[in-house]
Amino acid sequence: MPFWKELFGGKPEKSTPPPRAMAQSVAPSATKPSDPSPRTIQVPNQHHLGDRRPLVLSEIPDVNAIFADPSPASPLMDSEQNRSYWGTLDIATKRVILAMAFLQHPKSSVRLAAINLARNIGAVGVSDILINLLGDSDPAVSRAAAESIWERQKNENCTSAVKALRDEIRGTTSTGTTDGLVMGRKAGIRALDLLIDSAPDERARTAIHDIANREVVIEERIKHVDTSSVQYTKTEDRRRYTYEIYKAPNREQALAFLKGKTVTQPMYYIEVETPEGTFGRDLKGIYW
Repeated sequence: MPFWKELFGGKPEKSTPPPRAMAQSVAPSATKPSDPSPRTIQVPNQHHLGDRRPLVLSEIPDVNAIFADPSPASPLMDSEQNRSYWGTLDIATKRVILAMAFLQHPKSSVRLAAINLARNIGAVGVSDILINLLGDSDPAVSRAAAESIWERQKNENCTSAVKALRDEIRGTTSTGTTDGLVMGRKAGIRALDLLIDSAPDERARTAIHDIANREVVIEERIKHVDTSSVQYTKTEDRRRYTYEIYKAPNREQALAFLKGKTVTQPMYYIEVETPEGTFGRDLKGIYW
């Protein structure tokens, strides 16, 4: 898939870890004490642009001036390959790359400025990093990220963001891998709560709350209900895996039942079939 399609609407890639954890200060090479060259920092080159090396940014950048520049300097490390690559890009694509870079800057003031300047950039890569910034250590940054996500995903009541946070909370993606997961469960729960709390109005808040209840299972928030209607069906072996299977009339009873069960060995699964789908528990916890 061409790079510009990947940025502006291709299959989303998982976000990189929070910038505060990955960016690193780098002193200019071979400079003398009197050299006025600015210090720089490096941030991840998540789309493997140019020669794939990290992106290089000023430690104290003028983000507004950079975004307003009709011919902005490249954040790619200096090389013939990178200069040639940057020269082939239009200004819109260059600003997407700059937005993704500055959203990962270690200074919260720079991240905040980048969020505000990137509000009209709807690229997938930018949206992914904004979701990651819901867990930012600076409340102003995380709140601004939530507001920006709502501006981008209001028509779908932030369903895409909820699903991304669902993966963080349960510790696995829809394909069963951990690729790209960076927040962890507790931070993912806090980020989801922030996103719900940032809904622009009551209708949107109700809608995202319903989506979160459908998509996300937070075990400690499962309500206690009568589970006497949950019935054992059978236990069966499927190759190396053992399944203990039950049936329940609804999701609520299935989850309450699973909350009270314990799995102590690998490759053993307790599953409850309901009209709303199958819910289960394994060694790692509840899944659906």
